[in-house]
Amino acid sequence: MHNRFKTPAIYNLLLRLKIEFPNQTELIDSYFPAFAPLDLSAKNHIRTQETFLQELNLITKETVYVVWNIDSIINSINSNPYPPEMVPIKTLLELPNIQKANWEPILTTIKNNRNKPFPHKTDYIIITELPNFPGFSIIDGNYRFGEALLNGQTEIKAYIINPLAAPTFLQPDSQKFVTTFYSMLQKLTN
Repeated sequence: MHNRFKTPAIYNLLLRLKIEFPNQTELIDSYFPAFAPLDLSAKNHIRTQETFLQELNLITKETVYVVWNIDSIINSINSNPYPPEMVPIKTLLELPNIQKANWEPILTTIKNNRNKPFPHKTDYIIITELPNFPGFSIIDGNYRFGEALLNGQTEIKAYIINPLAAPTFLQPDSQKFVTTFYSMLQKLTN
């Protein structure tokens, strides 16, 4: 069975869930066909638009990658009547995923290019989290956030995507993984 999974980490995750939910093995087994064809490797993403590759750490201590379609998010925001909001940088730095991110490479790149500012598609950052993968992350705008840190800003313009709506902005395999996993966990825990 393992060799039929494009992403072995998903297979291992399902096996782990069968151990944690021994009375639900039949339900978990029914999800194997949906998960088997999904490719959540770092190399599997469509590059016809701007994307962001996000690591997801599973309970098995393995990592899979989901791919965000940044252009789709920006288009959605541009057609949305709700503007981005001003968020205290201190508040963002208290979020675990943002706090533990390695900001040094970004800050170094910004410092080394002070005379040549980075072009940005928007003047806000985009933040969200995925259902069953708690922890808000900056999906777009790491360099804008880094610039704000270096400039001593106290607030930054941010657009926060509702976690339940967030999967719609993922590329197909990533979206199917997140939504199917969410559905399965809802059934397992109810």
